[in-house]
Parts: sequence; structure tokens; C-alpha cells
Amino acid sequence: MDVGRIARSLSWPLVISLGTFALSRPLLSITGLADDWGRPATPLVATAVITLVWVLAVVVTRQTQPVPTLVAAGLVYAALSVALSAILSPILEGELQGPLTNPFALVSVAVVNATWGCRRRRHRPALQPTLTERGERRMSKHDHVLPRASLGC
Repeated sequence: MDVGRIARSLSWPLVISLGTFALSRPLLSITGLADDWGRPATPLVATAVITLVWVLAVVVTRQTQPVPTLVAAGLVYAALSVALSAILSPILEGELQGPLTNPFALVSVAVVNATWGCRRRRHRPALQPTLTERGERRMSKHDHVLPRASLGC
């Protein structure tokens, strides 16, 4: 399956919703709530909650392409967080700061967040379908929820 076909098969409203939901983490820092509630616990708890919501969203909505959906959500989050930084850093800090000022940081933001989406699936190997001795897929109650994806994450 090629990337274009995978992209067309994704639920883009879900992908965009998940990426937008993940903005809650940087917003906790921007608003000062992370400091008020205590660091480093608040960002860690926020990351865990976002991860749980992402995994549950993919499972509950029975996505046919769970890994690409989560990778795309990570990339949407990366793009939105870079845009948020570009808009808010000049206002809050008086100058442009963040990934846009460093091309290497821009690439690393995309890679880290795509990997974050990809890793949500990697931590659930028990839900992967198994193969019979003849190489056929063994049907289980989880096959329709999280089928094998063709991305190499």
C-alpha cells in the first residue's frame, strides 16, 4: 500500500482532533498551570493522558489503519505546536523562538511526534493478529480493531 492510498484511507477529522487535543500539553505550560500544578508531574501526566486518549480513540473508532492514523496525528500536533510557537513566542517573549528559528529543531519536532504516534501501537503487541503455521492470519476478536498496518514503525 503506498503512502497516498494510506493517507486517503485515514479518518482526517479524527487525526486533526487528536493532534489538536495534544495541544493541551503545551497550553498547560503557556498558561502557567504546569507550574501551579507542579513540575515535572504535570507534563508527564498530561503526556500519559494524551497517549491514553489517542490509543482509546483509535480502538473505539475501530480504525483500519491505526498506526498511520497515530503517526498522522503526531505530525498534525507537530505542525500545530510549531505554528503556536511561531504565533505566541513573539507576543510572550518579544522575539521569535522555538523550532522555526532552527531547521534541525523543526525536523526533530516532526520526527519525535511522528514516532510518538507510531509508538502508541508498539506498546500493544498482544493486540496484533497472529499467523497460523501456513502463514494465514488467525482471526481473533482484536483483528477488526487493530489490523497490521503497512508502515514500518
